[in-house]
Order: sequence, then structure tokens, then C-alpha cells
Amino acid sequence: MRMDLTILATLAAAFAAVAACGSPTSTSGADAASASGSDGSSPAGGADAAPSVSPDASLPAASDAATPGEDAAEAPGLDASEAADAQIAGLDAAAGLDAEQPDAAEPDAGPRCVPDCAAGETCLETSCVPVAFSALCSLGRATVLTDGQAADDEVVASIGLAAANACGAGFEVASASLGDSSVFDSASGRLLTPMRELAITAGGFYFNPLVGALERTRKSPLYFTSDATAGIGWASSATGAPVHLFAEASVTDAHDYFVVELFPDDGGRLVLVDYGIGVAGTRAAGRQAELVLASPGTYADAWYVYEWSLDADAGAETTHLIASGR
Repeated sequence: MRMDLTILATLAAAFAAVAACGSPTSTSGADAASASGSDGSSPAGGADAAPSVSPDASLPAASDAATPGEDAAEAPGLDASEAADAQIAGLDAAAGLDAEQPDAAEPDAGPRCVPDCAAGETCLETSCVPVAFSALCSLGRATVLTDGQAADDEVVASIGLAAANACGAGFEVASASLGDSSVFDSASGRLLTPMRELAITAGGFYFNPLVGALERTRKSPLYFTSDATAGIGWASSATGAPVHLFAEASVTDAHDYFVVELFPDDGGRLVLVDYGIGVAGTRAAGRQAELVLASPGTYADAWYVYEWSLDADAGAETTHLIASGR
């Protein structure tokens, strides 16, 4: 089901209110293995309805398929989705994140661009469009894709509003649920929204099925990974090399890491993804995505990895760019 921009602002406020009415503030952050989220409300990457015990707590770690993986619940500040992301870091080896999925997401059928698009462009039906934040307003329309997790949905609704404000009159924004089979085919991992629309979503692979499919099939520039020694973080889908790894325990309610990415999916449609490891990181990712949309010409790369920190006493936050690329 799609919803127009006229109620998007109401949705954003409602999601924020839901998140604010959650459990008591600040726990260890491991709400995949506890009843509350890392910020005490909804887990970011967004799990406001996280299971009291992570369904993947028994998965083996990447470094030792016979040994239970280190529980991300021990890391302060991890939210249910991304804590679970970290907790099931063994996905790289145990659940096939390192393996291509031949039956996933085939490219959309239909007219293609002739001649082929140049490097750094994507074919939207019959037109080549740059894979660039500066080109997004030319699409004329965006759909924000919710995954049913309060923090994720709050963040993506706010990004949709930012896109409408940045692009001005004539740019349409609608909302749709990834749980709707007419929007997302969960069996194949294919997005079914119109090709010429920008797709915007928030949240990590554990609760966001679209992000999960894109990372599993290496269509996103980066994917969540882990190393028994170096920690958790993101690796390059093109090379498999780590882009940035950090200790799980370094993630707290006042310190996190996040990604903002723009890339074409299998069909060529442009997808904007943002999420952090914890709830604070996902919300910081949303704020950064809004800044990117407001000044797209200053962001020439297609993906960015940031470190975020909060000085609670001063009430100020700091966002530090760690890496970026195309």
C-alpha cells in the first residue's frame, strides 16, 4: 500500500512518538537478547519489537563454525536489528553472506538503454542516469520503504520529507511497506516499485529484508561483516576487503558507526540505504542522509562510512567521515 507525502509528516511524528514511548532509556544495547532496545525504546536498524531472545543466538561465529558466535548483546548500545546483525556475524560463514545467491533478484525485464550507459550511470528503462545524489531530484518521485520497525520507519519517513523539501514542487514522495508482496518479493529479494522512482529505506539486514537481500547478493557497495579479531563493520562488495572494522564494545548510546549508500539494484533502479549499528547510529545516519539531500553537489561519492559520537553533557554530536567511494 502506498501513502502520499501529505501523511508522511504525520507518519514521521507518529514513529518518533512510538519510539519515545518505549522501554526505559539506555540498556546494554543488546535488545536482541533482552526485552528493550539500546536506547530503551526501539532498537535501531530498527527493532521496536525485537524478540526477547535473538532467534539467531545459536548461529556459529564466522571464525569458528563449530563455536557459538560472540553475543552482540555484550556490546553496549547495539540495537536489536544491528545487535542481532553483530550477534549473527557468523552469517559471513554460517549463513552464506559470502556466497552469491544465483536464484536471487534477476534484473527487471523491459526496454534497455542503447547504447549502454557509461560507468557511473544506471539504466532506468531507456534513459541513462548518473548514480549520484545530485541526480536524484531529476527522477521526480521517491518511495520510502518501511520495514515495520519503529526506529527505521521514523528515520526513513524523515528522509522522504527531506527529499521533498530539497527537490521542491513537483517532486512526489510516497510510502510503501516492504511487507507488501506487491512492493517487495521476499522470495527472490526483488524490489517491485517503479524503475524510475528513487527507493529509500533505513535499517540493517536483520530486520530490513531489502537491505538483507542487497547485501547478501552483493548489490550494495558495502555489506556488514565481522572478524573474530578485528571486530565488526563493513566490507566492500567489489573486493571483499574490509572498509572499516571496529570493536563491538565500542558501540554505545553515545558512540556508533553508520553508512549512507546510493546504488542501483539488479534492475537498475536507484536505492538509498542508511543504517547504523545501534539505534543512535541509525538515527544519526538519517540526519546525515538529510544533509546529503540538502546539499547533494558536495557529496560526489556514492557511499560513505561515518563515526558518530555524542557529548551528552554538552548536548553536541560529532560526525566524522571515515571512508567513501563509488
